[in-house]
Amino acid sequence: MKKQKFRKNRPYVKSILAIIAMFACTSICLGEHTTTINSDLTYDGGDGQRLAPPVAGNSDKANGTVNDDGIFPLDPNKCTLIIDEGASVGGTSGARIGAGSAFRSMTYNKVIVNGGNFNDSRIRGALSLSGGDVDVKDNTVEINAGNGIRGVHGGFTRNGTASGNKVFIKNKVTIERFVNGGCVASNGNAKNNEVTITDATVKGNVFGGYVYDNGSAINNTVSISGGKIGYDDDIDSGNVYGGRASNETASGNKVFIKNKATIGGYVIGGFVFGNGNAKNNEVTITDATVNMNVLGGYVNDNGSAINNTVSISGGKIGNDDDIDSGNVYGGRASNGTASSNKVFIKNEATIGGLVIGGGVNGNGNAESNEVTITDATANKDVYGGVVIGNGDAKDNKVTIDGGIVKRDVYGGTVVGNGNATGNKVFIKNKVTIVALFFINTLLPEAVSLDARPP
Repeated sequence: MKKQKFRKNRPYVKSILAIIAMFACTSICLGEHTTTINSDLTYDGGDGQRLAPPVAGNSDKANGTVNDDGIFPLDPNKCTLIIDEGASVGGTSGARIGAGSAFRSMTYNKVIVNGGNFNDSRIRGALSLSGGDVDVKDNTVEINAGNGIRGVHGGFTRNGTASGNKVFIKNKVTIERFVNGGCVASNGNAKNNEVTITDATVKGNVFGGYVYDNGSAINNTVSISGGKIGYDDDIDSGNVYGGRASNETASGNKVFIKNKATIGGYVIGGFVFGNGNAKNNEVTITDATVNMNVLGGYVNDNGSAINNTVSISGGKIGNDDDIDSGNVYGGRASNGTASSNKVFIKNEATIGGLVIGGGVNGNGNAESNEVTITDATANKDVYGGVVIGNGDAKDNKVTIDGGIVKRDVYGGTVVGNGNATGNKVFIKNKVTIVALFFINTLLPEAVSLDARPP
């Protein structure tokens, strides 16, 4: 009996070899795993376990064009994807799990972008499309160069918690739409996420932490130094949110903007879409421009704004072509209480709209809010606390120490039904007030705090 030769070119042999190669490669993806994409060779298709044969140790290298969306490691933790100059990428993630995955956490994944063309696609440090609760934690995206990037998520999960995720963008990179430190689609919290943008452009919105539906945004941070947020042909595009919650609490979120950065839209420390409370949020702006409005904490439906702060030093808030722009609020509540919110404006800053320590739209009290203006200019009215609806304005305070106020100054005001009591106004050191100042005021006619909320 003649012995049959082993032929590599037979179909079933090719299949066996492919299976062996696949398992050899996928085994390298357990635990820490690094994939590098550059322009040396050409690659088209496949997931992270099959990007290329293992090169050395726990590293893989994939070269040229990668069209599939993300790496699918067996263990979606500690995976690193490095994309170098010359690569062409059609969307990618440090790690990704699908709808049927049994994993419940994705941690310490990283994407580092040093160049390449992303063909109008997204970059995610970690991406969970699982139907179950999956926590995405401590994932990172670092973008140093590249073009055609549609959007960025440090970490994204459909359900669960997004925490400790970070995004860094610099070196005049342009992001065509959004940047999000940590994002939850529904029923979860975004907390302790960070976005840092240095001398770069984002044409859409920027979020430190974002919950689309039902969840809190807690202790998220956005830092912007130089560059621009917004589209060139749309002067009021490009909003910046420290944290965006949905029907829950926005607390402890922070936004820092400096070094002549330009923000086309709104800047909000902590924003609640729907019902909930905004508290302990902060916005700090130094020598920068914001074309629309600035709010430390804001609830757009039903809820309170408590102990939020806005600090502005130098720069300009508002644009001359929009009469509704340039308003600054320490905290803005809707059918709730605005209390202990603060606004500080100094160093020749120019505020084009209203300045309000704490404001209420609907039913609720404005109490113990403060505005302090030092050697700066306010082009419209200044309010320590104001209620537009039914409620009391009490114990609010305005201090003007040098500078110019071109309209009226109110310690506390109620436009509707209620009482204004215990409010104070302090004017000193060569202040110019073009109109009048009032301590406790009841106004019969309606005024709008903001004709176009975000």
